[in-house]
This record gives sequence, C-alpha cells and structure tokens, in this order.
Amino acid sequence: MRLFFSLLILLSFFARATEPVQVFTDDLGRKVTVPAHPKRIVSLHDLDITIPLIELGVPPVASHGRTRPDGSHFIRSGALLTGVDFDNSSIAFIGTADIDIEAIVAAKPDLIITEPTP
Repeated sequence: MRLFFSLLILLSFFARATEPVQVFTDDLGRKVTVPAHPKRIVSLHDLDITIPLIELGVPPVASHGRTRPDGSHFIRSGALLTGVDFDNSSIAFIGTADIDIEAIVAAKPDLIITEPTP
C-alpha cells in the first residue's frame, strides 16, 4: 500500500511538469515557451493589459497600478470600465513606474505580461 501511495505522489509531480505549453517566436527570433492555460498572471501595465484581462474573465493575481495623492492605489480606469480595482478584488498592487520585483515573486506567477519597450 505504501508503494502505491508513493507512486501516486510521484506521478502527481510528473503530471504538473507536463502541463501543456505554447511556443512562440519573439521579435528577436528566440523561441519562448509559455503555459497554454496560465493560472497566475502578473500584468506590468494596468490600462493596456490588466483591463483587457479582466474583460476576458482572466483577472491577474497582481498588477501595475497608479497612486492617488492620498497614497492609495488604483487600476487606471478599472473601476469605471470593469468595476474592478485593487480595493474590491484580490489583485495585488506591484508598483507604479518602479515595479516591486519582490511583490512579483510573492505573487508566484506562471506568466508575466508586459508591453514592448521602444
């Protein structure tokens, strides 16, 4: 019986390691492998990435955002367009122009989405 449970646990680790992926070629010709169905997405731009993800029904676990003069954080146009903001969702704030790398790591993402840099 112990052998059976040991094999079952071992197989569960292999099952996670073989989740489906998608392979893309980036602008520099490099092959990039991403999860086919990411579960923990971090967005590095609130208006251009976070809002569309929310509209698609795939809210990120963490997002870039803005800071009000009183120090509170918000997703630009989030409340207006989707009704979703940091204060009424489980989306974690990871910073404004200076993204908090430790906050990204704490979110345990399996996919991080950003915008192209000119």
